[in-house]
Amino acid sequence: MRKQLLLFCFLFCSLKAYSQQDLTSPQYELKIRSEEYPVFSQAVFNGIYRYNSETAYKTKVSRNEDGSLICEISIENKGTVNTIKYFLSEYVMNLIPAGQSGNIGNDIRWKISVAKSISNKLDQSLIDPIRATITLNGYIQTDGEDFYLTSPTRGNLLLTDFDDLDITNYIDQEVTLMGWINEDQSISINEIYLIDDNTLEVYIMSLCPYGLNSVSSIFSHLDYTGNQDVSLEVKYIFDLKDGQYASLHGEQEIIENLVQMIIRDQYKSFYAEYMILRSNELRSDWNILAKKCGLSEKQIKSITKMINDDRDFLINAEYDNNRKFDASPSFVWKGEEVLFLQHIQDFSDLQFKQDGSCQ
Repeated sequence: MRKQLLLFCFLFCSLKAYSQQDLTSPQYELKIRSEEYPVFSQAVFNGIYRYNSETAYKTKVSRNEDGSLICEISIENKGTVNTIKYFLSEYVMNLIPAGQSGNIGNDIRWKISVAKSISNKLDQSLIDPIRATITLNGYIQTDGEDFYLTSPTRGNLLLTDFDDLDITNYIDQEVTLMGWINEDQSISINEIYLIDDNTLEVYIMSLCPYGLNSVSSIFSHLDYTGNQDVSLEVKYIFDLKDGQYASLHGEQEIIENLVQMIIRDQYKSFYAEYMILRSNELRSDWNILAKKCGLSEKQIKSITKMINDDRDFLINAEYDNNRKFDASPSFVWKGEEVLFLQHIQDFSDLQFKQDGSCQ
């Protein structure tokens, strides 16, 4: 009875403490093999039945590269992690008959080993939790020692975990900051960007018809309206998987990303025309389109040389200096993501049907 009361108190206190956390409270995740999952579930079910309690977690089953099945377990509450660890320890104790700890079979030994392995993974999840990021706008301020984000919605938030950033470059600047709120109400920085007034950022994959259509429509709209107050910046989406850069449409799209990036940066006056041509000729060789938009043979050879010589540098710079999006196209206006361009006053009469995306 005393053990039940202690466990109830532990559960109640943990749940109460964590219910007051911010929306960016941590997720505790672990992966176990499918054959180990019955040990996990049996320990949890035994504990729930014994203490008449509830335990919430999510399980996702996926296939590993070698074809084996992996169970990914996600837990939202730190108290739940510790409760499951307690259930696992009881499960192990109940596997061993009283006074026979040295006389157990291989099956029981295996279950004990699995239970201990899962418990260790739960410990690791507490050390290194997964956090969903939130996005905040505001100004970077300093008192000479610490740095703060002054947010209109959250006031002053102490900034932490920015060792890889020169935060002094952002003092008194308006920024968009991505990160998570810690228990002490400080904010850990994941990404930070300066907000440029009247700047529309469009993130695309270079062979995505929806992304290309959006960019060509915007160029045509700005040219037709003569609007010189809006700055258009096209950024390219790369995936980083196991240390290697990839793109949804394969190697061909990585090359096309590089072509468009180089024309954007080195031959800016040809960029709009190239993008409009590409949106109408998705399968054409880039060399042919480059000639059509007016680039010389020497300039085309220079693009080819940069792709061969500077590929990794160019991709790294594009990936590191820009936001991370999965969908093409994605739009950012004055530092905030927008779903529909027509919701922006400068593009309210844009003739563009946003009917899909690549992701």
